[in-house]
This record gives sequence, C-alpha cells and structure tokens, in this order.
Amino acid sequence: MDPNNSDEVKEKIRRDLNERAGLKHNYGQPKVAPFANAEQQSKPAPNKFMTSCAQEHSNSLQCIERNYQNRSACEPFFQAYKACRKLENDKRLEENAKKNSFFF
Repeated sequence: MDPNNSDEVKEKIRRDLNERAGLKHNYGQPKVAPFANAEQQSKPAPNKFMTSCAQEHSNSLQCIERNYQNRSACEPFFQAYKACRKLENDKRLEENAKKNSFFF
C-alpha cells in the first residue's frame, strides 16, 4: 500500500471500521460461558454492589450533606463505614479461602 495514495488509505480505514460493525459492547460484564447450561444462563447475576453497610454509608452521606464545608465533623461516620467494609471484606476473604482450601 502506498502511503501517498489517500484513496488506498481511506479504503483501508473503511474496511477496518466495517470489519467490527456487528460487534456489541458488553460494558465490562463477563461473557456467558459457551458450555453453561440453560439454567445457569437464565439466572440473574448477583448484584456486585450489595453491602451490609448501607446504614453506615447513609449516615456518612447525610453528615456530608449537613457539614459540606467541615469534613472533619464527619470523621467518626467515615471511620464507622470503613470499619464495617473492612469486616465485610475480611469475612468474604475467609469464606473464599474455605471454598478454595481443597486446592492446597
């Protein structure tokens, strides 16, 4: 291909773009495994953002709304939320370790 020939360059760009014309974006979600059965495919995926710390989260947001210029006034609410999330994460890690312990 001659880089000086703009028609060839335009044609290559058009071919490259049309090559992907039928593809759809999956927005970061995993693709369904081709070997999964119909029952697995029909189940809705669990919500990734569910947390048991909703009350602490709500309290910290309400504090920010009340004290939007004084962040230090909300520090106890932030610490409570961080502690809750840490406990939740540690619990999840323990459960995953128990599930995967048969590999070792």
